[in-house]
This record gives sequence, C-alpha cells and structure tokens, in this order.
Amino acid sequence: MHIPIVSGFQSLDAPPRRFLVYVAINVVSWQNIVGPAMILLARKIDMPESLVGLMLSFMPFTSLLLLFMLPMIVRLGPKRVMMWAWFLRNVIACIVFLMPLALATNSKPLAWAVLMVAILGFCIMRAIGAGGWLPWLHEIVPVRARAVYFSTETSITQLINVAILFVQARLLAVEEPGINRFLLIFGIGIFMGFVSLFWMRRIPGGEGASEVDAHIGFRAYVRAATDRQFLVFLLISTFSLSGMVWFGASYIMYLRDNLGLMDSLTMTLTAAGSLGILMTVGAWARFTDANGSGLAMAKTLLGHSCAPVLLIITGLGVPGTPVFM
Repeated sequence: MHIPIVSGFQSLDAPPRRFLVYVAINVVSWQNIVGPAMILLARKIDMPESLVGLMLSFMPFTSLLLLFMLPMIVRLGPKRVMMWAWFLRNVIACIVFLMPLALATNSKPLAWAVLMVAILGFCIMRAIGAGGWLPWLHEIVPVRARAVYFSTETSITQLINVAILFVQARLLAVEEPGINRFLLIFGIGIFMGFVSLFWMRRIPGGEGASEVDAHIGFRAYVRAATDRQFLVFLLISTFSLSGMVWFGASYIMYLRDNLGLMDSLTMTLTAAGSLGILMTVGAWARFTDANGSGLAMAKTLLGHSCAPVLLIITGLGVPGTPVFM
C-alpha cells in the first residue's frame, strides 16, 4: 500500500522533485515569518488592531507589483529573479531582531515600526520574485504530470503546516511567552529561507530570453482584459479570496483578544485546521473529478462562510458553544 504523498513524489521526474523539496523548505520559512505567530507577536508588543490590519494588508497590496515584473522575469529568467528576491527578503526580515533594542527604549511605537518595516520589506521582495514561480514550474513539470505534482504539493504543504504550527504551539506553551520565543520562530523561518536558496539553485531551467519584446507586459494584460471568461473567473476569485482573507486576518486576534485563548491554544487550533485540510484533500480531489471544480469550490466557500458565524456564536458566551472552535 502506497502513501499518496510518497507515491506521488516518486512518480515525478528529478526537476519537479527538487522543486517540491524547495517548496517544503519555503513553507517552513513562510509560516515562521508571516504566519499566525506574526500576529501574536504584534499583539504581544501591544500593536493596535488597526496597525495589525495594515500590516496584514502588505501581502495583498505588494502583490500588485507582479503587474510590472513580467518584462524583467522574461529578460532575466524566473530563476535569477527569484534567487535575488528570496535572498533579499530573508536579509530584510532580519530587521525584526532589532526589536529587543527598540523595546529597551520603552518606545512601543518604535517596536511596532521595526516589525512593520521587516514585514513590508519581506512582502515587497516576495512580490518581486513570486512572478517567476509558475512560469518556472510550468517549464519543468510536463502537462501529463501536473495533476500529480499539484496534489502532492498540496499534501506536503499541509503536512508541513500542521507540523510547524504544533511546534510553534509548544514553543508558546507558557502563560506569558516572551519576545525571545517569537524571535526564535522568526529566526527559524529566516534560516530556512536561506536554506531554500540552496535547493533553488539545484532546480534546472528558469533561464531568461535573449530577446524580449518591450511591450510584452502590456500586450499580455490587454489579452487578459479582453477575455470575458477570464474576467468572470477573476471577479469570482477576487470575492472568494477576499472573504477568506478577511477571516484569516481577524480570527487570530479574535481568539486571543475576545475569547482570551492562550497563544499556544490558538496555534493548536490553527494546526488542527491544517490537519483537517490534509485529511480531506484526497476526498475533495475525488469529488472534484466526479462533479467538477466549480461545485467543489462552491461547497468549500460555503464552509468558509459558516466558520466566522460559528466563531461569533462562540463569543456570545452561550454554554456549550466553545465546541464550535
């Protein structure tokens, strides 16, 4: 009997396997730098909710930089762009280690600024490099293997998420976790970010083009803007993603500040959510094959819509409702 993750990994050629290893390491870095622990750290240093929301907006708003990166990615190649961007995002993230010095001045706004600058710089460099991800991936993964690759990637990502979040829960499993514990989480993320560069170098392909059309970006966007089916899909995706982002941005603070949960329990619940995804990804894949991706996404979004309602009911103090968490 084969384990789906293992059998999927073994069925791929060497280049996609290397990309999967890189993805696995990158997930560790991502979750430790801009995962739920980042929000808990922000609240630990008494950053106002409005500024936490602003910080969380850095990721989607900096993603707009992708609109201007296409010519550079084509000219230099996805590999070179991603290597430099990923290196600089890790270097910039090191700014967070100035936080103890900022707190030593008894200036909380200075500590808030340190965290926000580190996250903003991380997000900007991530946006600059992220445009090379899919072009490079599609170059090295043949069409016949993409279904296996993406299902394996999803499973590996969720498995690692579960492991990371449970480890973070243990690191924060004290009544009042100190700043050093949060900085340790950041340090692990930054270290793994540098390790991911080693694996990125081992992935073939991703070279730039010798000749580049100066108007390649403009023409590509014009084609997309005149594709009616794509625009409808984009609109639906935008509203769907918006709903998920609103929930993802608020539930950590809701659990901590409104329901009074310890940081370790908040991380444990988040890990349990990732575990749920991991355990059901196979069933959702079979459902999608039988009924189509449209119905699968509609049912998934219905579940995401119910989750905030259940959390609100939990906060009303009705006996027995904490089970909804």
